[in-house]
Parts: sequence; C-alpha cells; structure tokens
Amino acid sequence: MMKRILAISLAFLMALSFAACKGDGEQDTSSGGSPSTGAESPSQSGGGQEPAPPADEGTDSAPAGADSGYTDIGFFDPNYDYSQHKTFKVAYISNSNDFLTLEFDAAYKDWAPRMNINYTGLWASSAGNDEYLSGLQLYCEQDYDGLLLQPDLSIYSRIVEILDEANMPWISGIGQARTDNGAGALLHPSVGFSDLDVGYKLMQYCLDWKDANYPDVPWDNVGVIAIDMGVSVEIMRRTFGTEMKWVEKHPEMGEANESRETNPKNFWICDTAMGTFDQVTAQNMTTQVVTANPSIEVWLVPAAVDFYAMGAAQALENIGLADKSVIVCNGGSQLPLQLDSGKETAWRSALFTPQTMYSEPMIAQLWAYMAGLATPETIYPEWIKWDDKGDIFDDAGNLVEEHNYSQVLIPSFWIDKDNYKSYLEWTDLYGYGPGVEGHYSYEPVTDLSLYSAREIVPDEYSK
Repeated sequence: MMKRILAISLAFLMALSFAACKGDGEQDTSSGGSPSTGAESPSQSGGGQEPAPPADEGTDSAPAGADSGYTDIGFFDPNYDYSQHKTFKVAYISNSNDFLTLEFDAAYKDWAPRMNINYTGLWASSAGNDEYLSGLQLYCEQDYDGLLLQPDLSIYSRIVEILDEANMPWISGIGQARTDNGAGALLHPSVGFSDLDVGYKLMQYCLDWKDANYPDVPWDNVGVIAIDMGVSVEIMRRTFGTEMKWVEKHPEMGEANESRETNPKNFWICDTAMGTFDQVTAQNMTTQVVTANPSIEVWLVPAAVDFYAMGAAQALENIGLADKSVIVCNGGSQLPLQLDSGKETAWRSALFTPQTMYSEPMIAQLWAYMAGLATPETIYPEWIKWDDKGDIFDDAGNLVEEHNYSQVLIPSFWIDKDNYKSYLEWTDLYGYGPGVEGHYSYEPVTDLSLYSAREIVPDEYSK
C-alpha cells in the first residue's frame, strides 16, 4: 500500500475530475447555500437558517419495500414507477462549492425528479470540519430521508458515527469513505475509477503523442511531470500507474517505486501537498521542474485534475514550450469550456466522465437504500472486491468484523478538440433520452451505442 494515507479536503479532490477552478471561473466558497441553487444552510450556532421546507412532501402510496420489477438496482431505471414509493427528501452536504461540487449539484438536481426525490440542494460549509460535522448533525435532526455527502475524507469515521446514530441513509461522493485509524478499511460502498488503470492510460496517451509529433527527439531528452496530491490514496495510485507505464515502455529509465522517495530517470512528481493544492501551486511547481532541466526538449504531463492541467499549461506557455508539450488529466470538466473559447494549449485531452453519469449510481444507490430495496452490504454484489471490502482485523490479522461493501467502477473516455462535442451530446442522450435538451447545446447525436455507461468488472475483484 502507498504511504501517507491521510486524506485531504474534497475542496481539492477532483478526480477524479477532482478539483476547484481558480482564475476567471473561480467560484465563491463562502459558507451557505449553492450560488446556483439558492439552497439554504441548516441553522448554525451563531447564524444561518434551516433548510427550506420541500415544495411537496409526497405521500406513501406503497410500503418502503414496494417493488414492481426494478431491474437495475443502484442505477436509474426509466421503466420503473418511482411514484409507488414516497417522495424522499434529500440534501447534498459538501465542504466546498467549487466548480466540481456545483456540477454534481446540478446533476443531482436533474436526476432527482425522475426518481421522485425532493432534492433541496447543496449546503456547503467553509469553516472546516467542525462546521461540517455540526451541519451534518442538524440535517440528521430534521425530516430528511437521505444525504449525499462530500466531506474532508479524514473525518469519515466520525461522520459514520453520527449517521449510524441517526439511522440516516447516505452515500459518499468523490473519494472513498474509509476509517482514519491507519487501516483504511472501507466504511461504505463507493463509486469511482480503477486508479492504476487511469494512470496507465494517462501515460500511454502522452507516450503516443510524443511518438506521433516528435519521433526524432531521443527519450533521454523527454521528461515526465506527474502532478498530484500526495495525501490522497486514489490519486497517488494514479501517479504510480503513470510511473509504471513509463518504465514499462522505457526500462532503461529505471524501476517504478511506490514509496515515491525514488523515481525513475526523467520522471518528476509535483506533489501539490507542498503548497495549497491549487492551480497556482501546479503552475509554480511545473515552472521549477522545467527551468531546472533545460536539457529536456519534450515534456509529458499527466495531471491528476483539471486545475493542475491548467496550471501546468500556463507554466509551459510562459516558458515557451507549449508546442513541445502535452498535458492530460483525469476529469476534464473545464476542457470543453477552453475548447469552446477557441483556445488551444498544451492541455490537449482529458479522460473524462461527466457528472451526469458519475452521479447516477450515487443518487440511485441512495434511492435504493431509502426505498428499502438494498443496503450498503447488499448493493452491487458483483462489485465487491474480495480483498478490500471493509473487513476489520485485529493486530494479529484475525478477522474481527466482516463487511461486503462494493466499489463500483465507471467508464471514462478521451475527449479532445475533435470529439468532445459528440461525446458530451451522447451523455445528454443517455441521461435525458432522444430529443430532450440536456446540459449541452452542440449537434445532437442519436446513436446510444457510441459509448457505454457501464464498466466491466475487472478480474482483480475475484479471488
């Protein structure tokens, strides 16, 4: 396992897409409701208001476990009659309201009415973990049926205590809910990506780009800058995946080392934990590495999240190396905005999953819990990873408490200037159906088979 398992604030986690955007698109991160929805915060000691009452509480037209042929529990079923259950009241509680949080808020708002959910919107804390926990407690004391969470990952053990005491159904957003006692055991099902595979793909894209565009530059004159956040297990594994792919393709560069203390030749890790996890930190660290290594002619930059890619792009543009560099990232919500503006930088592509699709198994999973059709121990049984499912062991390695929490993987696809419009329109087709205006306003697509919304369970999940 990687070292330094402490988690950071989700304000800086993106992944996945994972990130907060600085600069012209910077969002207000003040305490309170989302600027896009006007959702109200819970009453706080010393200020604030209680969440607004729902417009329609709904009625119980069927018992909690009613079912008339739900075929895909944990995902949205367009053929299922959600009205046979009560209208469930749900809120989204985050520790930030950066652009990624707001995109999830918009996605939850879209899915909710189709699942007969009264979604009261986003409440975002900005005063640290104590405020988040206080707000969570107050939501648990009100008439909510379930909660969508986006906290600092380091406080999940306490969060679970509060939610268990309140008997409150919930889901974790980006970043897995794990114990903070050093063991890092799963505390709940999660939705995300195969992190090593993401790293492989990011590095492979960079290698292919170099071969296609600068085949005559010797590999000794090619450098890799992996920009990540060294306090997130998931993102560190992505970086390790890029390192493994680098030495797999070029064993003369040395060996991959998961400890991060020793890196292969021409491979630098820019850990934004050394700064403030933001775009400026990524820009400054990229500048330092590039200017300190003038013999490198071509730079390959697999970045963890959007704003790291944006920071690296600005650094390479300032230095005059944008044309001989390629930047990619996992996420990419901001790349279409850049491409729509007509601006092209060294940030050329992204391994992207839009929030419409990322959020589907999150809110559908929560609905299944509230409706009594599944529990955290029974949902997505095919996605239970045999050696990482929440089991608790004593110091001698004996099993003390067994769990069966799943880890659902969702697909990502490469977007660039040539295909981003069609892919985004496909996500609208998937999320809303044919002929319906969704998030995007490009030329509509009609072929649902162009991409897939589901990932294949990898062999590593089975013993």
